[in-house]
Amino acid sequence: MADIQLENEVSKSNEAEPEDNNVPSSLSPLRSRTDKIMQPITGFLVNKGAIPLDKETWNLMLEKIKSTHPQGEKVIDDLNSKELDFIRGGVTKATSPQSAVSEKQENTTSTEQEAKNLEKYGDISIAVEPKFSPLTSDLQKLAAVQRYLNRLQYNHTGMQFFNIKKSRSITRLYETAKEMIKYSLPIKCLEAVVLSLYLTSNIKTISRFTIRFKTKSGKNTHKHIVLGIFHNSCYGALGLSRRKTLMDKPIKFTSLPELILDYKKCYEQCFHTLVKVKLSPCLSPDLHSNDVITWNYFTLSVYKMTVQEIKQSLEKYSREMKKHKDACL
Repeated sequence: MADIQLENEVSKSNEAEPEDNNVPSSLSPLRSRTDKIMQPITGFLVNKGAIPLDKETWNLMLEKIKSTHPQGEKVIDDLNSKELDFIRGGVTKATSPQSAVSEKQENTTSTEQEAKNLEKYGDISIAVEPKFSPLTSDLQKLAAVQRYLNRLQYNHTGMQFFNIKKSRSITRLYETAKEMIKYSLPIKCLEAVVLSLYLTSNIKTISRFTIRFKTKSGKNTHKHIVLGIFHNSCYGALGLSRRKTLMDKPIKFTSLPELILDYKKCYEQCFHTLVKVKLSPCLSPDLHSNDVITWNYFTLSVYKMTVQEIKQSLEKYSREMKKHKDACL
């Protein structure tokens, strides 16, 4: 039986959402409740099992695509067609003396099919974990981490492949990050934050903290998260989103209010109202830390506040973060 969870309903619209809904507010177990998958919008699925997906979980993901994508039937037909093509393309088999002749004949056919697949679908490359030399600057390292996230790409399937439990310790979250690197699958915003934390843990001159956003568009509520970065008196962020303006930000903002207000402006350009911003404290770079992230350490009810009040509150948080920065390095 498929081991998955169903994310709490976050949207009742078939329109593409400008930000991610990857911060689970409540999760309910989904067993064989395929009827839930068939509803037009019920949030996104979370895979609690292993990778690769078992057949039932795969089929549930296809049903999710079918129920939410405007051309769901066509997308599924294309996926099934490609799957069959690549299977026919020939998986390398163990060669025995008895099968050597037949293997040679099959390999000729496989090579021809693989060439056709390459021409038809293009080269499928695997994102490679960034490695840094001692001469690589910290800004170059951060840029390489973001490029890696971009190579993995945002996950549009309707199923989050890696189960992120926010109650886990940092070292346990890093175990999940290693799985993301191993399988090189598309990820959502919460997965991108955990992966960014892991990949930046050896950059000793930065401070890292999570930034969560809650927005409203019409009657719908949406949630999103990025990893805030403080380096050399400037702020920026790492992350992924459906919208380029809501993911990473360059390390150029001279204050935290400037960074948050930039996100606020970008949300407004997407016809969303920023309701709340939640910040964690500065996070330890220790790969073996048993600390649990306090995701809601500092909360701003932005929609009730003036710009000046937002700036004052965020400056207060900034002073506190800088005060305790040395403990995080």
